[in-house]
Amino acid sequence: MSTALSWPRPAEQSLARSPSALAASSDCTAAAAPIAVAPNESLPAPGEVLRRDLRAIVADGALYNVMVGVGETYFSAYVLSLGMGGVACGLLTSLPMVCGAALQLTAPWGIKRLASYRAWVVLCAVVQATSLLLLLGAQAVASAAAPLVFLASTLYWAGGLGSMPAWNTWVETVIPRHVRSRFFARRARFTQVATLVGFVAGGFALQWGAARGVNAWMFAAMFAVAAACRYASAWCLASQSEPRRAMARGERLRFCGLAAGFARGSAGRLVAYLMAVQVAVYFSGPYFAPFIFRELNLSFADYTCLVGVSFVAKAICSPLYGRLAGRIGSRGLLKVGGIGIIPVAGLWLFSDNYWYLLGIQALAGATWAAYELAMALVFFDAIPRGSRTSVLAFYNFGNAAAQVLGALLGGWTLAQLGEHYDSYHLLFGLSSCGRFAALGLLWWASWKVLPTRFAVVSDAGSSTTDANALAMQVDAVAQPKRRAA
Repeated sequence: MSTALSWPRPAEQSLARSPSALAASSDCTAAAAPIAVAPNESLPAPGEVLRRDLRAIVADGALYNVMVGVGETYFSAYVLSLGMGGVACGLLTSLPMVCGAALQLTAPWGIKRLASYRAWVVLCAVVQATSLLLLLGAQAVASAAAPLVFLASTLYWAGGLGSMPAWNTWVETVIPRHVRSRFFARRARFTQVATLVGFVAGGFALQWGAARGVNAWMFAAMFAVAAACRYASAWCLASQSEPRRAMARGERLRFCGLAAGFARGSAGRLVAYLMAVQVAVYFSGPYFAPFIFRELNLSFADYTCLVGVSFVAKAICSPLYGRLAGRIGSRGLLKVGGIGIIPVAGLWLFSDNYWYLLGIQALAGATWAAYELAMALVFFDAIPRGSRTSVLAFYNFGNAAAQVLGALLGGWTLAQLGEHYDSYHLLFGLSSCGRFAALGLLWWASWKVLPTRFAVVSDAGSSTTDANALAMQVDAVAQPKRRAA
């Protein structure tokens, strides 16, 4: 028998959904925050405010995803271009995540101090944009390239992860429930296309630069464009209204209570599964880029096509999985995705034929789309809006810690065996074995079958979700962990 998923509740009174919160979350109109007007001016109609907010949310998502496509996805390639090895590349693109995730634990405190979700999200966006400019310093100061990359990447992830919990809580109060599904379905198309456009443009820019010996300038231009897009995204965020009911009341992040709740509740086995999958994925994930460029000697254009195929497959399959989730629920969909992602790393062992690799990438995009959507369904259904900021901040930290643990284990294995063709293949095979071993935890977990109205809310979070892994691995096109941009 399926039982309702019991998420951790460090303080039952503070995390329980109150009648007032229920009423607020079911409002069908977004009440705009007070707007200062001149004596002869009138306040805009609620419908006008809503249309303006929806346009700004779409623009923010598109600009954010261009940044991800042209900037974040090339972090690994940038580190390799600085002359660092495969192990250094894997660690410098994974270790900053856990540091950034630790910094984003200040989100509940920062939101309380600013008394505004919007102000906190805009601040995080500005920090993330500035970190991309700081990343360029690694080219100018070669002797301190590794520390500068580490610092810039840490700030990047702190800004991205720090904005996600607050944005999810805020946007729920802006977009009326009765238009949410249709709006996010349309918005998802813009964000997916924006990521693909940014990624393809970056790949061919690097290919052009490599042919002319100006790759350093191409990386500088790409990161500058990415930073400009994120600054513009911050402006779009600042232009959106913040309904009175969205104003932050201040959540306290109680680590012991949250951890104990995860361990006791039915969510414990689910969280254990998610963490185990992340360890297995990142055991090999950060080392795909070094394998592609150093062992297979593929060009930037080839790399762009490989990852681009995954994007296209994900975009095609996501709507289909949304309808499938309405029939089999989040548990069934997560099983589909969990089984599907098992072989995609190990399949790299059987052939280096480029067309074969394109087929693997198409399969990877399709399977990760199911896994990612199922994850978002669970989170949006199970976590009350009043506690979402704290719970997601805590989960982000645990998620990042699991990723770094996997990257450290993979890096240690690669360092012991030496960076050569067969060593990389061993990492890929062990990664698939780890994903299979983790599947047993999923079969023991149980939670409530979700209402279909949540099915497309995940589209708001799949940018990142998760373009986080795109910078480090090829087979996992999207991971469920970041700001719903």
